[in-house]
Amino acid sequence: MPPVAESRSGGAGAGYAPVVGAIHLEVAIERPTDVVWAYLSNPRHDIEWQLDVIHSTHRPLGPIRVGTRKFTVRRTRYENRLAEVEYTYLDHTEREWREMVTVGVLRGSTASYRVVGYGQGTRVLVDLETQAPGLRRFMMPFVDRTTRSDLAADLARLKAVLEARKDRGR
Repeated sequence: MPPVAESRSGGAGAGYAPVVGAIHLEVAIERPTDVVWAYLSNPRHDIEWQLDVIHSTHRPLGPIRVGTRKFTVRRTRYENRLAEVEYTYLDHTEREWREMVTVGVLRGSTASYRVVGYGQGTRVLVDLETQAPGLRRFMMPFVDRTTRSDLAADLARLKAVLEARKDRGR
């Protein structure tokens, strides 16, 4: 399998709305880059660090690759919602991937994750481009604020989980 792969199965040409919002967040984690990448690039760990995730699986099973689809059930205020994303870019050498929401309220939205070393620690950089088809675009300022807040809490949880593992010798 080549270390870099990319797929373009959607975007504006596939009937998605133009980009409505962009969010950038990052977190510093006092763990080696390889440890953070191994943990973060395994979708089975999503339930441990994403506070609203109650179930996560992916197909095909095994290591993620371009074309892998991740199915996540998220808890919301009113109901549990299924979201599906497809990995559209993956570079194990650079420790980076992109995914696009294919099923869910924000279909067509993309997220990019990058894991980079700094000193003896790691920085995780996340860039989101949120899109909303149809009339949902009028709710985007609220959705972006909520998404930014939720993502910041998730990244803080990721940091806590990984740094706690260091304290336990894992």
